[in-house]
Amino acid sequence: MECSCEINCNLDDDYVEYIIEKYNHTAPRERECSECKTQIYPGEEHLYLVSLNGDSIYRYRACEDCEQLINTFFHDWIVEQVMERLKDGILEEDIGVSEDCISGLSPRNMEFVCKLVEEVWEPEQK
Repeated sequence: MECSCEINCNLDDDYVEYIIEKYNHTAPRERECSECKTQIYPGEEHLYLVSLNGDSIYRYRACEDCEQLINTFFHDWIVEQVMERLKDGILEEDIGVSEDCISGLSPRNMEFVCKLVEEVWEPEQK
């Protein structure tokens, strides 16, 4: 299968968020991933992002697995919507996900993506 596994969230002019800071950070204490809500434990690396939207400042953290999904599947993305947009992309928009993309994922992400791909295949096999 040819891979077309890049999801473009098509952010329009109404969605303007400016990234102030973005870097990999070592957690000094326990935190929560903004995407999957798993715990990020002290000493673990994670994506840390500070953004400005209007007059509000947002702090965002993504565990290594969620950062991998962002880097693998997204051209642009909306914080706290990565998991949902990936589900929509695979289940509703029928993006093609190749074995090459899946084989490079962590075990947790591989299981998550494969389950979504199987959900697409199941109705086709009936």
